[in-house]
Amino acid sequence: MMLVTDDVWPSKTRLCTQCKQSLPSHHRHPLPAGDPLTRLRSSIFPSRAELDRLAPLVAEVSHEVALYDEQIDRVQHVLEKLQSDRQVLAQYLVRHKGLSAPIRKLPPQILISIFQYVCHGDFANVHPASILRAVCVKWFNITATSSALWARIVVDVPYTFTEWWSSSAEREEQEVPLRNGRLAASQAVALSRQEALDVTFICPRCPPGMSPLDVLGPSHKRWRRLTISEDVLPDLASFDLSNLDELTVKRISPNRDSRRSLLLWRTSHD
Repeated sequence: MMLVTDDVWPSKTRLCTQCKQSLPSHHRHPLPAGDPLTRLRSSIFPSRAELDRLAPLVAEVSHEVALYDEQIDRVQHVLEKLQSDRQVLAQYLVRHKGLSAPIRKLPPQILISIFQYVCHGDFANVHPASILRAVCVKWFNITATSSALWARIVVDVPYTFTEWWSSSAEREEQEVPLRNGRLAASQAVALSRQEALDVTFICPRCPPGMSPLDVLGPSHKRWRRLTISEDVLPDLASFDLSNLDELTVKRISPNRDSRRSLLLWRTSHD
């Protein structure tokens, strides 16, 4: 029987172009013709002559496998080192190329116009200005002193189930956007200073002390546009909304596979 045919036996693999070392270092010693898988599935045990030939072959191939494992470990270590070094060099390259980036020459007035476009677009729970301010000291100072960039606040907690606190696993899953929303709202309320606010608050009713409305509430006299989900409408009873220019109330479907909103009511002073 022959364990491996000529066309599938591993070819020589060059490990070093200088020393010419390669694997496998020896060619296999075939046993008498026959399919080893067929022999394994049968009840025929090898003859004494076949066993005498099989023992050195198993020993030699086992040695070859060990050599492959050794070289694979070595190559993997080298590959990991190369990848790590490349990442360091790539970061070095990006940072030094960034020094000459044209955007660094833009005056603050132009940057503010661009930032306003971004900060008044579509987002939820993570305020764009909080991302912009992390780029560099110049952008940090711009976002810190431009209160209008923080005037749009969006807290949008997914309706993935009707009773979101029904289990600890579901509660933990839901608390991630909830915590992000509270943090973003708190930051925007503080940095918007006395700006009129455009607030979107789409959220299921939350347990006491966890609602983003707790951090949005103190700024309610600055609200000019307010979009809320029907669930939190009762929570607004204690707020003075006389300064609102527009109020929109939506009903959100709790369907796990889709998230549809239905406009229930909109009023405007215009």
